[in-house]
Amino acid sequence: MHPCISRILLPGARLLSRAAAHLTQRSKCRIGCRAHMRAIIFATLGYGALACQAESVFNFATTPGQLPKDVVPSAYRIDIAPDLERLRFTAREEIDVDVERATDVVTVNAVDLAIGIVALVGEDSAPAQVSIDSQHATASFHFAQPLAAGHHTLAIAYSGRIAATPAGIYYNDYATAAGTRRMLVTQFEATEARRMFPGWDEPVFKATFQLSVELPSDLEVISNTPAANTAAAGQNATGAALTKTTFAQ
Repeated sequence: MHPCISRILLPGARLLSRAAAHLTQRSKCRIGCRAHMRAIIFATLGYGALACQAESVFNFATTPGQLPKDVVPSAYRIDIAPDLERLRFTAREEIDVDVERATDVVTVNAVDLAIGIVALVGEDSAPAQVSIDSQHATASFHFAQPLAAGHHTLAIAYSGRIAATPAGIYYNDYATAAGTRRMLVTQFEATEARRMFPGWDEPVFKATFQLSVELPSDLEVISNTPAANTAAAGQNATGAALTKTTFAQ
């Protein structure tokens, strides 16, 4: 019997003695000392308690992390337009957030991103001032007036580079019979998502994501969710037709 079950089903000394005697009979050992019997019983109890130790319940507030927990994201909507030749991308994202208590500063993770305008959607307030902390891989948005407790939506315009190393969004050149081709790939583990978009890049912050990608129409875009919509998106600087693909959440 598993020691956890023994610990639950055998709380009395008499039942514990029967269990110990049963084990003694099966091993064909004679125990003549009551102290020895007690040692076996206590050892059984100790082993059961050790084996049955439960994991603590997840607690958002006490789970350690770098970012403040006074602003919590619930949904991201990211529109990104990569340039495979210049190895740069421009992007815009909206983040639905819940403000737990009034604050005039919102801090997110961001690495190697040029953050432009940061504003609140549908609110009459000036755009935020942006400060970057490269050492801690964060960006802070400073608003002229505190965000009241409750629901808000951040709108962020930004840009970044497409690297050769597998971190964030990167490129991979590969050989084919027709010559060298280029593909773009993303690698977000463990803390590399912050290289493609500003956000709460810590496991404790859970949210939904909807991604839209604008690329030349002759390229295929693949995500881990199905495409929900495709639409013509004009032309790029070289005159190539563009298609915007939006994926399901």
